[in-house]
Amino acid sequence: MKITRINGLYLVDLGQNMVGHVRLTAKGPAGTVIVLQHAETLNADGTIYNENLRQAIALDRFVLKGDAAGETFEPRFTFHGFRYVQIAGYPGELTKEAVRGSWWGATRPRRGRLTLRARTSTGYGRTSAGAAGEFHIGADGLPAA
Repeated sequence: MKITRINGLYLVDLGQNMVGHVRLTAKGPAGTVIVLQHAETLNADGTIYNENLRQAIALDRFVLKGDAAGETFEPRFTFHGFRYVQIAGYPGELTKEAVRGSWWGATRPRRGRLTLRARTSTGYGRTSAGAAGEFHIGADGLPAA
């Protein structure tokens, strides 16, 4: 995971595309609004590219209640396909401990096992994770019925 700051916004690179959501922990004054935008790729200037979403809004809002111990935001009723998360309104310095990508996927029993050399196993793991996400939402990118 890599966190950078661009024009007052945080950009989190989770390292690979996933189907899921972001778990975010924050501490700040009541009423603080934190906005998370999700994207699979970046524009040339390093900001998130979301033109491919057309009318869809891959955006989550988190309003702090002002708990001095901190608060955790983790959506339960939505998921996104993304690698990058742009975070606006985060109070203070965003750390790797405060943000986590959570995978969603179909829970299907494994029917076999494949052993690969280390060099190719990363690609296989990413393919398996992507396929699990597609089974969850349907191969066409729409929620499975």
